[in-house]
Amino acid sequence: MELGPVMAHGVEAAWVANARKEKGDRAERSALSWLRLDGFPWAERTRAGYERDAGDIHLIPGGSVIAQVKDQKTPRWTEWLDQLREQIAQARAQHGFLLVKRTGKPIPGEWLAVMPLSAFTALLRQAGYGGHDQGAPNNPNVSRAGETLADTLDSVLRAHLPGEPGHDARLDDDQDQKPDRM
Repeated sequence: MELGPVMAHGVEAAWVANARKEKGDRAERSALSWLRLDGFPWAERTRAGYERDAGDIHLIPGGSVIAQVKDQKTPRWTEWLDQLREQIAQARAQHGFLLVKRTGKPIPGEWLAVMPLSAFTALLRQAGYGGHDQGAPNNPNVSRAGETLADTLDSVLRAHLPGEPGHDARLDDDQDQKPDRM
C-alpha cells in the first residue's frame, strides 16, 4: 500500500510537532532545574495541554509567579506577551514573565526574562525598590488598582501637558536651569 501525499504530509507534520514539543519540554526541564537550584525549590511545571493554560512553570507555591518558557529561533513578542497576560489571569498570578532561551546559550541563567515595563516596575516596588515619590499614589506614572491601561496612559500623557489636570511640573523642561560646569 502506498502512502498518498496527504498521508505522507500528515506523518511529516506529526513528526515536526513532536520534535517541537520535545524541544520545548527540554527547555522547560532545564529552566525548572536551574530555578530550583537558584532558590526556588518549590518551582513546578504545569500540566501540558491543560485546558486552563496557566504558564509553564510556577516558581512558588500557589502560582503567584509564573514563567512561560520559549525556545524558538524567531521571537513573536506581541503574540507571546498577549498569551502571557492571559496565562497570568488564568493562574491568578501576581507576576509573570517570558523565559526566552537565547541561541547558543544552553544555561538558563543566561536566558532572557521578559515582561512589560509596567509589570517590571510593579515587581520592583513590591520588592521595596523605588523611593517615596516613585511609588506614591499621586504619581501619574504609577498604575493604580482598577485602572485600565487607557486610564493609566491618559494619566501619564496628562502629566506631561502643562495646564492639564494632573500635570506634574517636575516633568517640565526648565530652560533657565543649566547644569553646573567645572
